[in-house]
Amino acid sequence: LGISSDTGAFASFGRPVLFLILGSLFLAEALRKHGLTRRLALYAILHSGGNFRRLVLGLMLITGLLSMWVLNTATTAVLIPVAITIAQRIQRQEVAQRALAILILCIAYSSSIGAIATIMGSGENAIASGLLSENSPSGFGFLDWMKYGLPLVVILLPLSWFLLFQALPVPSIVIDTEP
Repeated sequence: LGISSDTGAFASFGRPVLFLILGSLFLAEALRKHGLTRRLALYAILHSGGNFRRLVLGLMLITGLLSMWVLNTATTAVLIPVAITIAQRIQRQEVAQRALAILILCIAYSSSIGAIATIMGSGENAIASGLLSENSPSGFGFLDWMKYGLPLVVILLPLSWFLLFQALPVPSIVIDTEP
């Protein structure tokens, strides 16, 4: 149609940001396929001693750390089944529904918060980093991004855990850790 040349039309597909996002999605699928996310959640359950508040904090830390290296949407999609499995271990149905809401929100929030820490955390970060790099004489790389993002994550993750339980109070829940 004469709108653009072949080189101009396909230039966007050769950008490093695209490969960064694609690689992150491959990593998320590998984590799911090999069950690493389930193993990490099981680790959180066992180390929480069945205490629901500590379990949520552990799950938020795991989710936040994963979403630093894998796209936050992929991290959330991979960990939601873990939340459902945990909620099914709670005996009382009305408490289990409330706990499931907290677990899903904790995964969603911590995934978004953890994604702030690195360029790989979300597509928006990668695009912003690319633009900052183009407009900065010295460049704006991975470590430059982490200098700003990581301190925010360290502050926001525990704060969101605290606020989540303030907004959605639940009775004392103990998760059965026996097989």
